[in-house]
Amino acid sequence: MPVEQGTIFIAAPINDVFDFLADSKNLYPMLRANMISEAYDLKPLVEGGYEYRWRYKILGLTLDAQSRTVEFERPTRFAVQSEGGVDTLSRWIFEPRGEGTFAAFSIEYAMNNAMIGWLTQRFAANQVRYSVEVGLMALRNLLYQHLGGKRNTGPLNPAKVERKSDQVIKTIF
Repeated sequence: MPVEQGTIFIAAPINDVFDFLADSKNLYPMLRANMISEAYDLKPLVEGGYEYRWRYKILGLTLDAQSRTVEFERPTRFAVQSEGGVDTLSRWIFEPRGEGTFAAFSIEYAMNNAMIGWLTQRFAANQVRYSVEVGLMALRNLLYQHLGGKRNTGPLNPAKVERKSDQVIKTIF
């Protein structure tokens, strides 16, 4: 499956970063930042994380999907698998760095329909790349707001996100 990935430094302790992402009440702001038009049926999971359904509308198309946390290793790994119009595995890996946290975010994706996949492969790659960038910056900026805005870095800036595209992730760190 194709993969888009990126990294960012967050000036907050690793436990704060992980706990913010894993808290289901922060899911909707994270998804809204990434143009998800609707998220619903949110249910926290006993083993950690959550499951939910979402709807994404773009260019007159509507994609309905369901998602579930599939990796929950506090405070270093958090992954959500989605199935619907585009199947994805969205994975966060955190590593402490000095006074902050190094965050790596990747999205593996596959189109469900071969013809649609062929017609939209480049568009899908660009959209997933955008989703990685926005996801990294949304986590950082929403967490900073949650912590009292003391570390506000200003507007979202994709130039500050290190990007990588590859068919296979061998290692993120």
